[in-house]
Amino acid sequence: PAEPPRWATGIDISGGVIRCDLDCASLGIHDVAGAAQLLEVVLPLNDAAKTLASAQPATTIDLNDQASVELKFARDGNGVACLDWGWGDPEHWGVWTVAEAARITMSLKTNTHAVGIQIRGAMFVHEASPIARMTILCGNVYHDVEAGLENREVDVTLQVSLKDETSHTALSFDVAQPRSPLELGISSDPRTLGLALNSITLTRLPE
Repeated sequence: PAEPPRWATGIDISGGVIRCDLDCASLGIHDVAGAAQLLEVVLPLNDAAKTLASAQPATTIDLNDQASVELKFARDGNGVACLDWGWGDPEHWGVWTVAEAARITMSLKTNTHAVGIQIRGAMFVHEASPIARMTILCGNVYHDVEAGLENREVDVTLQVSLKDETSHTALSFDVAQPRSPLELGISSDPRTLGLALNSITLTRLPE
């Protein structure tokens, strides 16, 4: 007889119930709201079964009033409220991803349905880890980033189409095998660093 399927480590399925054992701390999640947001990504729910994450209002950015808005992620920046999980504490220059996956969410309002999203920052690279890779995803639009010692800067623009005039929008950052300064012998910092995010500029585009 055929063997039953083998589920991934941390997944248990029995009696029609799915149990997920996730290491939230390794993903930079330290509260219930962050865990709820992660579950909505791992186990998409219908509108009648939304979790705590859906009840939290996203930051609304109205591109009808102004054609372009720059979000800054320094400690007192106007983009900090958009940070979901996978991020460290904002610093004077911006914020690091501190996990393999990180997410930003916002509510975009525009009557053109087309938006340019420009992401600026830099990848964590060092002589002991000279190549860094990351994928940025928004809906079905993605961009692969590869950075090195001489080209660590990130300046990527995604062009996305929104379904509605007001659309809940998520940006995902998937970092391949992030390393910490501690494990590389650079410093005592144990955080697994990937993208140093400075700003995101949202621009209304003609349809």
